[in-house]
Formats: sequence, C-alpha cells, structure tokens
Amino acid sequence: MRRQTVTPFLNPFVWVPIAMRFAEMLMASAQVIAIRTTRAAVADPRHRGRDRRELMRMGSEKVEAGAQSLARMSAQWMSLGWHYATFGWRQWLALARWTSPLSGANALQSVMRNNARITAATLTSTARAAHHGLQPIHRRVKSNARRLKRK
Repeated sequence: MRRQTVTPFLNPFVWVPIAMRFAEMLMASAQVIAIRTTRAAVADPRHRGRDRRELMRMGSEKVEAGAQSLARMSAQWMSLGWHYATFGWRQWLALARWTSPLSGANALQSVMRNNARITAATLTSTARAAHHGLQPIHRRVKSNARRLKRK
C-alpha cells in the first residue's frame, strides 16, 4: 500500500511576527500621540517654531512611510507573477488529467493537493507582503517614540 503524504495547508506562525510588529507599532504610536498632544496642549509661545517644525515633520513622515510601504508591498506582489502562473499551469494540467476518461482517483487527489498548495502559497505571500509593507511605518513610529521621549 502506498503511503500518502499530507500537504501542509497553512503555517499559522507566518502571521506571528506581523502581529508582534503591529502591536509594537500601536504601543509606540500611542506614546507618540500622547507626547505630541500634551505638547500642543501646553504650547509655550517660545516653542511655537519647534512645534510647527514637529507638525511639518509628522506630516511629511506619514506621506513618506506610506509611499515606502506601498512600494515594498507592490514589489513583493509583482515578484509573485511567475509563481502564480506556474501554479495555474499545474492546476490546468491536473484538471486535464482528471477530466480524462482514463483518469483514476489519483488525478482528483492531485487536483486537491494543488488547490491546497496554491491556497497556502497565496496566504504566505500575503503575509510576506504585509511584513514588508509594515517595516517602513514601524521603523518611523519606533524612531519617533525614541526621539520624542528624549526631549
């Protein structure tokens, strides 16, 4: 009797680093918002120039981080084109074998295995794109939190 191999459907631990990074980013952004709000509430006329520069920096950093995030996620998704084309070709061949009058039960198993692989690869690549896209925003938020704590 032939031993069947089980195709892993999805590795849930792919999402753990993203969740950790996101939680870290949320904590740091809460600190930055609290510091900036407090400074705006007790605005000293002597520091208006500094506060204005900080607001300008805040706005430009958000635009830069968003653009970098979008560029990194787009590059990640663009690199997957051939990967998905190969999966599609394999799926088409498996379906062609399955619909053949000479096909057996193994053809259906092959189609189901390919479906599981495609789904797992899609979810893993989505996690990878999210990881790459979150990096610039995370880096900016963490550096702002460190910088504003010192002042």
